[in-house]
Amino acid sequence: ITGAAAGRLLHGVAGAGQMTQATWQVLQSIAGAGEVSEATKQMLDFLRICGWCREWQRWGGKGDGGYPMCLDAIPSAIAWRAISLGVSNHDAWTLDALAKCGKVDQYDCTVDHGADCSAEAGCTFHKECIAGADAASPSAGASVPQPTVTLEQLVGADEDRSIVMKIDVEGAEWAALYVNASILRKFKQIVVEFHGLENRAEHERYAAVLQRILSAGFQVAHLHGNNYGGLFVDGSVVVPTALEVTFVHGAQSRESCSSAEESTSSDAKNNPDGPDIPLTNLAY
Repeated sequence: ITGAAAGRLLHGVAGAGQMTQATWQVLQSIAGAGEVSEATKQMLDFLRICGWCREWQRWGGKGDGGYPMCLDAIPSAIAWRAISLGVSNHDAWTLDALAKCGKVDQYDCTVDHGADCSAEAGCTFHKECIAGADAASPSAGASVPQPTVTLEQLVGADEDRSIVMKIDVEGAEWAALYVNASILRKFKQIVVEFHGLENRAEHERYAAVLQRILSAGFQVAHLHGNNYGGLFVDGSVVVPTALEVTFVHGAQSRESCSSAEESTSSDAKNNPDGPDIPLTNLAY
């Protein structure tokens, strides 16, 4: 079995509870037989946890659709706008965002109505899907349904650092976030579920997206793997193919960045009935 084949096998079954610990260790070793590429190293470096948050709160409840939010960066005395990109038929994140921010805009062109959203509560549903403005931007192979809207169109008139955003759009996030720093600076906190991390050929472009986010003044404050997905494994590197990342502006900086996922009390398995997956390890 080749290293590439072992990596594919790990991706396919590690998240489904179909291997013993001994088998996991053997396949992990084989999968790491090759050298980690420079593009992959750069992507992994940009995902390191460099921000520190004292107070976490889970928005969206337990299970899929819930995300830890750093309350340090969302002071209650300030009026915030919240944006939820990708809601499908449920979006409990919106309910917690309304309680904290008072106003939420939902965007999803794949459904006809908002989820957990009412105008009386301060929520507005828009039947539009997020897309990238740059035709050459990374996409993780996602085809974006119509109609679409770009981040620049959504937030171009907002003040800097006035928005918190959740984005779970099944691969379209890479293209959507490939925008100028002036647009990214509109946000105070962004929690995003990245997809397609097993696609080695895309790592250079993924790194370019992550670099733009960090260059706009954000730090990664938290990582969490979605156990509905599999794993990208390359030697000691273990990255869920669906990885939730919390980017925060204004978080306390760590003395040194961490390459290891750190569980918090606000974390929960996306699939409550499925086995958990190994913690993210970015060290190569």
